[in-house]
Amino acid sequence: MSETAPAEPVDPQKKDTFPSYKDFYGIFESVRENKEDCKNGCRENTEIPQRLNGKIKESSDKIKGAICTACKMYKGEGTGDPSKREAYHFLYYWLGDKLPKSGNDDTNFQTDIKAICEAINKFCGTGGSGQCGIPCDNISGIDFRSRKTIFDFSYNFTTIEENIKECKFSDNSDWSSYRANVYSACTVMSIYCTTERGKTKSAAYCKELETKYAVPCKTAELVELHCQKVHELETERRNATETAQYTLSQLNDALSKANKAFSLSSAFGTLALMELPALAFFLYKYKPWSSLFGNHSGSSRGKRSTGREFDASTESASTITDSTDDSSTIGPTENSTTLRSVAHTRQPTRSSTSRGREKERGARAGTNRTSPSRQNISYGRM
Repeated sequence: MSETAPAEPVDPQKKDTFPSYKDFYGIFESVRENKEDCKNGCRENTEIPQRLNGKIKESSDKIKGAICTACKMYKGEGTGDPSKREAYHFLYYWLGDKLPKSGNDDTNFQTDIKAICEAINKFCGTGGSGQCGIPCDNISGIDFRSRKTIFDFSYNFTTIEENIKECKFSDNSDWSSYRANVYSACTVMSIYCTTERGKTKSAAYCKELETKYAVPCKTAELVELHCQKVHELETERRNATETAQYTLSQLNDALSKANKAFSLSSAFGTLALMELPALAFFLYKYKPWSSLFGNHSGSSRGKRSTGREFDASTESASTITDSTDDSSTIGPTENSTTLRSVAHTRQPTRSSTSRGREKERGARAGTNRTSPSRQNISYGRM
């Protein structure tokens, strides 16, 4: 016993996965006219093929075959299950979708789509009683596409209802785009029906919009508005998260810089707490500080040497003065006034050390003095 293959899930990017295509559009695309099959109340329709001749790429035989198939569907023959009345509606939208459309002011499209609608209504039902009741008015290509979108969505609604309720906004979520397209179509036709033209020329369709298509359109509208709000909240949350992460990153950078500055100040504080002798030794020991201190110490030593040389010269001068003084005191006091005056004026320059040395040399001189006659000779020489 063979197992039935699971049904392929509906994919908004694949039109052949929708019930509307499987039950109607796909069948219209594949059939060819067969005069033997178009019987039992289903006759050939020549008016529609003649109207479309040269305006669509499909052949006249293919169009006749699609009309015959729609008739059999309507009568419940052959294919059975689909709604009988919907078959002619699908034929109307299938043919109208193949007509060229150039905008709202395309009078050719408006004329052709109205003629097709009237021809189908005449052909519909037993003996062409017009039981299908398709609203026929001069609608633009944009309005026609909106009506077709609403019609297809209404037929597929029970199958895809759960899919369109998902609020997914990722790049891979095509149901959001599909739902937004349906919502846009319902909005366009709702606005159209509030205009004077809609109220007068499209009163039949506007009545269907308020009754037959009310639930599908209202569902699409509510879900779309809900998902838009969810998307706004998610966007705000994402922006708030990004802002918080950026602020946290800036704070971490600031803390890192503060820690580095604190570590550097701690290092200088530790250096300041070192003992002064150790720091001085360190600065003296290593270049360029050692050369600087070395030069200063050499200069000091030079200054001390100069001081000692000055003392030595002073001592020599004192020795000369001693001998002169000793000589000046020889003989009577009154006869040596001039010499004593000179010696007296030089004495204040002597240091205490020099005077002490004078006394010692004077004492030695007293023991070694020569005879008076020799002294007189010396005095005379002076």
